[in-house]
Amino acid sequence: MDYYLKQSIKDKESNVLVVGCGNSLLSEKMHKGLQLAKDKLVSIDFEEKVIKHMKNRAVEGIDYQVMDALHMTFENGTYNYAVDKGTLDALCADRSPESTSKVIQYFNEIVRVLKPNGGVYICISLLQDFVLDALVSFFNKGFGNNHSADNTFDFRI
Repeated sequence: MDYYLKQSIKDKESNVLVVGCGNSLLSEKMHKGLQLAKDKLVSIDFEEKVIKHMKNRAVEGIDYQVMDALHMTFENGTYNYAVDKGTLDALCADRSPESTSKVIQYFNEIVRVLKPNGGVYICISLLQDFVLDALVSFFNKGFGNNHSADNTFDFRI
């Protein structure tokens, strides 16, 4: 994963968002390994306790924020990269209408906060068949995608 992230995120001035960071050390490893400029890495999670714990680790240069990935407060086009390690898997638990609705809302938020025509969504997933279907339906077929007319997607699996 480190190799792929280094190959994908080469500009140290890129704005990077880690969505649903939890208590993972991914943000710290990315910040150190990618040598991102200060305040270019933002990590969010909806769980206040988790963010408090991560802030107490006192890693300079990472901005940890309490935020729901389905209702992000960032401005449109803020980030060059959005990195998801397991958040999609947690939201897309099955093929139920509830899961589908959450996933569509999540993808629309990801696309909204990424820079148009150049933002990159990096998703690290177990890629169960219904998760793959959700990705293909939204990004390739445009199902539920409120931003497809405004963005060009380079979709790869």
